[in-house]
Amino acid sequence: MLEDILGGERVTYHGIIRVSTGIKELDEALEGGIPRGSWVAITGEPGTGKSILCMHFAWAGLLGGDPVVYVTTEAEFRDVVRQAKMFSMDFESYRMYDISSREPPGETPDIVVIDIFGLLKIARQMSE
Repeated sequence: MLEDILGGERVTYHGIIRVSTGIKELDEALEGGIPRGSWVAITGEPGTGKSILCMHFAWAGLLGGDPVVYVTTEAEFRDVVRQAKMFSMDFESYRMYDISSREPPGETPDIVVIDIFGLLKIARQMSE
């Protein structure tokens, strides 16, 4: 039975708990969102909206109180944050921890960032 589709709310459909993607139309097409606990790989050609979809999904998770792991391989996370603001999503209002930081997190983060560019910088520094 479909209980709720939007706003990061959990959705039950045939006993499966689903999580909103943050995009109403996509949630409807997915019968309520993505099954909770699933791993989802977003792939496609450049310019098809992969990054924007990921921003919306991460934002819906934050609004729903879920911790978020954000992996970026095409742009630095600071660029993702800047672009998200154009969609009224302020990731900086949440506790973020970038694993490429040399400092341990001060408190439990809401968003753990895996920024491939930051990791590459560390790898280069370590090899020098």
